Amino acid sequence: MLKQIRSNLMQIMMMTTLLLTIIGIDSNKKQLLSQISRIFNDFPWLLGVVVFIIIFTLSKIYYQQEDFKKEEQENKLKKELTNYYQSLSKNIVEQIVQTFNYTLEQESKKIQTALKEVQKYYEDYLVSIQQQQLKTKQDIDLLKKEQQNIQKDRKQLGKTYSPL
Repeated sequence: MLKQIRSNLMQIMMMTTLLLTIIGIDSNKKQLLSQISRIFNDFPWLLGVVVFIIIFTLSKIYYQQEDFKKEEQENKLKKELTNYYQSLSKNIVEQIVQTFNYTLEQESKKIQTALKEVQKYYEDYLVSIQQQQLKTKQDIDLLKKEQQNIQKDRKQLGKTYSPL
């Protein structure tokens, strides 16, 4: 704050000197200081007003700078928090996706295993049915042969015992 006061006083002094030069008052430092002190002696309330204005201006500048610093810190914190929560949410979403993909892979493996078991079961079942069909066909063929033999035997019996 002292640096601010010093720099502001330097600026005020330079502006005052420039103003006096423009107006046309040519004086050295002693004359300038004596004229200023004479004005303040003649009008003491003016010194109070000047001091009040200087203090008011300096405090206003100080608080504006503090507000500006606070805003900068606030913006910096907002950016940091935004980045933090973005990365956090990204990591959480990635973990969820990885977990989801892993779960899907496990379920897919279970389904593939179940399908292979069902396929093996139906293949065994089809082989069993085919064997039964083959046996049934063999039995039918055997029965047809027996039926033919019985019919032959019947015909032979019919010829041998036929009434004359």
